[in-house]
Amino acid sequence: LRGAIPPVCSHVLAQHYSASRTEYFRQIENASVKRDLNEFIEYALFGLRNGLRQTYELIQGNNRQVSWAKCVYDFFNEKKTGHESVVLRMRRLAMSMKQDKKYRIEEMKNLNAKIAREYATLSPLTLERDLNKLVSFNLLLKEDVFYKTNSMENIAKIHYF
Repeated sequence: LRGAIPPVCSHVLAQHYSASRTEYFRQIENASVKRDLNEFIEYALFGLRNGLRQTYELIQGNNRQVSWAKCVYDFFNEKKTGHESVVLRMRRLAMSMKQDKKYRIEEMKNLNAKIAREYATLSPLTLERDLNKLVSFNLLLKEDVFYKTNSMENIAKIHYF
């Protein structure tokens, strides 16, 4: 199987065959009875295409998160924006947010266990103040009652040019 294709493709196909085991055996049986591989090849290519698309989307999502984390680190390393504990808290908050997801302020307190512990001991207004500060830094956008990360392109235009 690996003769002419990269190893990732064989893993994607193996995952496809495993996830659709019943259909895999049906396709093998059908190819054996008809003595024709066309339908099996179509089934395999469909699985390969979908698997590679999922792999690509996973890699792209991971790249966006890594880029976001670097952007946030760079921003807070370059800008002296206040007391160190406040800066660290806001940085952790920003880095806990996923790209392309909108959050209500109530959700922000529970992004992860560390954020929940940190804001549990602080005034409810502290979270709102931190979010508004991140918006003023153009790291976050506020849309109605939602907060979301700013796009990397917008941040680059604002902070690096």
